[in-house]
Amino acid sequence: MIWRLDLQLLYMAHAYGIGWAAVTALCLVLLMFMRMDRAMLLGIAILLSGMIWYRPFVALARVLRWWVLIVLAIRGLAFAAAKARSGLTSGHAPLSLIVFSGLMLASCAWAEAPILACVLALSLVCVQMLGFVVVWSLSDDDLLLRRLCSATLLLALLIHGVGLFVAGFALLTGDTELRQLTGVDRRLSGILMNANGNGVFGALFLPLVLAAPSEYLGRLRRWRWVAVTALVVSILLSGSRTGAGIAVLGCAVFVLYRFRVGGFLTVSTLLALGISAAIMMPGEELEGSTLDEVVLRTETLYDFGGRLDQWLLGMDYGMQQPLAGHGWGASKTLYGWTSTEDALLRGSVRFASNLHSTHVSIFVDLGFLGLAAFWAFCGTVLWSGMRVVSAPRTPANTVVVLIFAATLGLVADTFVHNGILSAASSNSLLFWSATAIVIRHARRLRAAESGPQSSAAGGVSVALAR
Repeated sequence: MIWRLDLQLLYMAHAYGIGWAAVTALCLVLLMFMRMDRAMLLGIAILLSGMIWYRPFVALARVLRWWVLIVLAIRGLAFAAAKARSGLTSGHAPLSLIVFSGLMLASCAWAEAPILACVLALSLVCVQMLGFVVVWSLSDDDLLLRRLCSATLLLALLIHGVGLFVAGFALLTGDTELRQLTGVDRRLSGILMNANGNGVFGALFLPLVLAAPSEYLGRLRRWRWVAVTALVVSILLSGSRTGAGIAVLGCAVFVLYRFRVGGFLTVSTLLALGISAAIMMPGEELEGSTLDEVVLRTETLYDFGGRLDQWLLGMDYGMQQPLAGHGWGASKTLYGWTSTEDALLRGSVRFASNLHSTHVSIFVDLGFLGLAAFWAFCGTVLWSGMRVVSAPRTPANTVVVLIFAATLGLVADTFVHNGILSAASSNSLLFWSATAIVIRHARRLRAAESGPQSSAAGGVSVALAR
């Protein structure tokens, strides 16, 4: 049924009114005909809307999520082909990613449900292609970075600014249902379904909103500090330990880039102070405190919030086929599985098992071979990011450093979540797009450095020949 767009639009009209059906159709039309960079940003916004607890947004995202991938993938192929015909090729994706994607597709041959495995694998390949074909090519143009900065600031205002406003309204009115939806009584989720998502997305947005060059923010720059305040408050009140860690990591990367040696000393000092405070703080005073209940949640630290049992389950199952795994999608069927037919009909895997780790999931699906390819890719991202951080400061390079800071957060998040492996997750498109920007920019820097050297070497050879 998910593939019948006409039925989905009728459902939207019946359940939420003709206006929402018209909005859904308009989004699809815009995806088809907008400029490619704007269409990519719209696609990310549509996927993000699926995390909002307001039901029409959830329904819109469910109707369009696969169409976002299909339309953008087709347009991306046409875009890449047109660029190749004009001779403006931008190189190819890292070999490690090509190997990882190839293993993912090949593993469908030995998967327990090969058709479903192919659908899941192809959909993720589409997302990877959007990152390493479309965004890869678009990142040659400074305009993409400008749009990305302004779009991030706008999303921060819409998601976290509006989320705090709605939460405040819930407190003032005492609306029980609204208080529960926004999580104001325990962990703030704002307009999102999940408090952890509220904190993680706030942390990913924070470096870019905080430090992007003013000229890249356009007219929205006057709202920068409103957005920064909303992001910081959302991260703190969400109680997301992952979000807090990503925010600290991202800000540390920018401080190191901006202040070089002074930044290193600053980060080292703050880290030492934080560790000292954690060691000296008496545990009996923490227990039962607001800090413990909202942020630290020390009673869940011993098993990583219930994740340890899931990791052990995944590792035990993966060790039955340790070399090449059980086939793509096997990590989703360890428990809570319904049926392959239902998944193909709905376009989503209902009640799938969630191992809460990208690395454990890859080990179950692709074994040590898949893990090695993915770790090699992450190594490429880190190496490229360090090259960008050490490059001369320019507005464009600063923006890419900030994107790298967010990318580091996404890489860190892979240890406790596996959203980047799900094509329908907004995390997935963000991860593969951000890594493409960082790696592509690092290659441009390397080409710029080797260009003058090659020219100089050529000049010396000519002079010697004379």
